[in-house]
Amino acid sequence: MKSGKIICTAFSLFLSVILAGCSMIEPRETFTPPEYIKPYEIVEVEPKFQEDKNSDWYRDFCRQAGEYETRIVVDGKLDKELVKGAFRQINNDCPDIFWLGSCRYDRGSKRTVWDFDLIDGCSEDTIETMHAELEKSADNIISMIPEEVSDYEKILFVHDYIALHTEYDNSIEFDIENTNGLMYTAYGCLVDGKAVCQGYAEAFTYIMNRLGIESGVCNGDTYVGGHAWNYVLLDGNYYWVDITWDDMDSEIMPVQHSYFLFNDEMLTRTRRLDPYQNFAPVCDTESHGWFSRNETLFDSYDIGQIAETAKNVGAGESFEMMFTDYDTYCKALTQLIGEGDMMNIEGFGVNSSYYCDDRNYIVNIIY
Repeated sequence: MKSGKIICTAFSLFLSVILAGCSMIEPRETFTPPEYIKPYEIVEVEPKFQEDKNSDWYRDFCRQAGEYETRIVVDGKLDKELVKGAFRQINNDCPDIFWLGSCRYDRGSKRTVWDFDLIDGCSEDTIETMHAELEKSADNIISMIPEEVSDYEKILFVHDYIALHTEYDNSIEFDIENTNGLMYTAYGCLVDGKAVCQGYAEAFTYIMNRLGIESGVCNGDTYVGGHAWNYVLLDGNYYWVDITWDDMDSEIMPVQHSYFLFNDEMLTRTRRLDPYQNFAPVCDTESHGWFSRNETLFDSYDIGQIAETAKNVGAGESFEMMFTDYDTYCKALTQLIGEGDMMNIEGFGVNSSYYCDDRNYIVNIIY
């Protein structure tokens, strides 16, 4: 589910003041701060399938799937939850095995059998070639990453690359009869360059797996519908990553970082986890979050501090800032927009624009 355009549209009134060519923002006597939006409750996901990930039967399951088998047979009669868990788990462990669709299974006394359909857009004659195309695309992205950079920089590079080179596939909303299953896959994202949230997330996890960085796909409900996003392990701590919602599909601001390495507290502002998935980590730190790392997370409003932090932002670039709480955010908006303080930020002028995210207390300025 895509949300970036929804946020921008919600603030079209603010944007119109700048995009119309006004050279300055006049103080607004009638400016009203946004209403407080109550966050979702935290959903705890009980880990499932963690021990079975290392079992012989699951390794055999993955091996057969990777060899393009559509009928997979393993020894032993497996519990129903293990049968379902294996199907969920392979999306994290082997997101390059993108062609498997719906399945039927049979739990015999001595073996368990899965019979898979191929997703629309794939056939038995094409999946091996398509798999090679996906591997080549991932190889190309990885080759662009300097070997000496940190894991943080690798994660950021892949986040930005996917956002810049993938178009959100709106056909799922407007032309469902002419869609295929590839939009939900890493192949759709990295080869076709068009995907929905599941495809963005599986592509990110696939490349992280190739880089040796732990990552996975989680799903849940957001304020605009069902959604999938990622977790990633960095320096011993888990973080959330949502490339779909950071892909703005806009010439003015093609990619943002509002959902790059964020924590559980920020997660609850926009979504809640589906409890029926194999694993979802606790993400309780923001030390590597975009705003903390770039020193643009403000716990009080000080236009001097903001202007000083923003002064090195160049033309055509964006300045992304977050406020720690609702009250500080409202005060910032009142001053920046209501009182016209925005014009005290160096470089902000007739060609600049901005938008605000009332759920995450973020203001993005595009120079």
